[in-house]
Amino acid sequence: GDYVGARNEVAELLACDSYITPSAALIRRSAFDLVGKLDDSLRGGIDWDLWIRLAEKAPDFAFFKTPLVCYRIHAGQDTVTQVSQAYTLIDHIDILWNALERGSLPLFQAKAVEILALLKFKFNAHPRALVGHLQAQVDAIEMILTTPQDVDIRAARRMAQQSNASAPAGSIGTAPEVAPYPLVSVIVPTCNRPELLDRCLHSICAQSYPNVEIIVINDAGSSVEHVIAKHNGKPNIRYISHEVNKGASAARNSGLHQAKGDFIAYLDDDDEYLPEHLSVILESLSKSPFRFAYSRAQYLIENEEGIEPKVQRQQPFSNIEYSRDLLMIGNFIPTPTWVFERSLLCEVGYFDESFKAWEDWEWLIRASQVTDFLSIPQITVEVHQRSNDAGHLGVIHRPEMRKWFDLVYAKHPAQTPGMVKARADHLNRLFPDHNAVMEPADMDSEADIFLAARQGQLDIISLINHAERLVNAQRTDLAADLYRQWMDNTKSPLIYAAAFNLGTVLEAVGDLTQAEQAYRHALAGNPYFVNAHFGLAVLLERCGKPDEAQLHWRWIRDKENGVEASHPDIYEMALASL
Repeated sequence: GDYVGARNEVAELLACDSYITPSAALIRRSAFDLVGKLDDSLRGGIDWDLWIRLAEKAPDFAFFKTPLVCYRIHAGQDTVTQVSQAYTLIDHIDILWNALERGSLPLFQAKAVEILALLKFKFNAHPRALVGHLQAQVDAIEMILTTPQDVDIRAARRMAQQSNASAPAGSIGTAPEVAPYPLVSVIVPTCNRPELLDRCLHSICAQSYPNVEIIVINDAGSSVEHVIAKHNGKPNIRYISHEVNKGASAARNSGLHQAKGDFIAYLDDDDEYLPEHLSVILESLSKSPFRFAYSRAQYLIENEEGIEPKVQRQQPFSNIEYSRDLLMIGNFIPTPTWVFERSLLCEVGYFDESFKAWEDWEWLIRASQVTDFLSIPQITVEVHQRSNDAGHLGVIHRPEMRKWFDLVYAKHPAQTPGMVKARADHLNRLFPDHNAVMEPADMDSEADIFLAARQGQLDIISLINHAERLVNAQRTDLAADLYRQWMDNTKSPLIYAAAFNLGTVLEAVGDLTQAEQAYRHALAGNPYFVNAHFGLAVLLERCGKPDEAQLHWRWIRDKENGVEASHPDIYEMALASL
């Protein structure tokens, strides 16, 4: 019959196969944005995988028994032929592994027997000669679901998959001779630099790591097929050519759509890998629970003036240890140093093609919200920069680049006043003459402060400081009015921070209705604002709305949102709310 929530949709989907017809489903955009994109690495079960990931993030599905869609079945369509195809078993196993790696094992256990029964039914439906090499993976999944002990999911998956190396010829999913080494897809965008591309490809082909595919994307530049032919002896290079120039984001995305590797890496056409780059990172990843790793890069600043070119070597980010908070302020992880599991793309998505700069940094911020990064303190990449080239390190000093900082900050707002200030300080160091705002020292009276708020001349830090002074002076009504006037007249992407602070002021004076609206305003501006989820959860409990409060406590408890690491005190309170 009909139902709205109140059931374990993940377990039901895994035990019963996909019972949701895509054309009969309506998905909130906000929920879809939480899970990223469809997993186009799957040959079948793409919608089933999507429903499972949605159920993990937004578990309260609604079902209405009334038929509203006509679904036509005809000979030859995928749903008729898929069940008999062995690749659906490969997808089934991958979907189970991916869900386990995302931490859904507790949800599995409610229907472990039924989930295993469906998996074994599909396994036994095919000739053993065709799928027998997958037995180890089926057994490993059964062990994980039936053994009441902690298991390293990723290690168990790797161990089981390595048995593919002994699969008979012709088997579905047969691994290549180098099966113990996962395939790495190296994506190389290029445009009108064939000599540099030659050097770049040489460095990839010289890698000590044995299982690499190279995808070259020519972004509407001059032909480079002769360069590719020179290095394509294996052959392991694929070539994509854009008819029009689309930019770095689109070029990399074109490569991602073609990538077959278990891991993804990037190399710009003017940069180089050192011979051990992929080996060092893949070995480190194999010994850790991380899904994303990066190494260090050496920058070669080439001065082409004069008869003899001079090269200056720099290591600008070598002393920076990884921190999610630092990444929210600025980027210190060069793209050529990355290696990550391709499965991350299903949760993070591709590059945002609306960004003409900092697209790599913007992607990293999204990735940091679903996984931690492994920092490897070894130089394995050389990044080349010409002294007369505005790119690379020097690009941040171009005046037009300030707007790209603003766009990144707007898309990924700061969650605390401290982060707001850190970002402002960072921008002031990089762009000291850009858009000066009225400082507190410039204001002689309370009237000046309110005038600056109405005219959009008051920065967020000054706003918060002045409002706090008013609160401390027991003038909360004026503090609330200051926040409201600023919010009504600003175009700042940080309006959500002001809305949150307004909520705390209103809650303190007992105006719970208006406080709730302010907290919801903050979450509308930044759905990942932990403090706003926490404030709203507490407020809703005060207002006698425990069911609504649980929605926010559940968001805080969700491992994928990273609250346990970023706000451990709030995370502990969310656990206590169970």
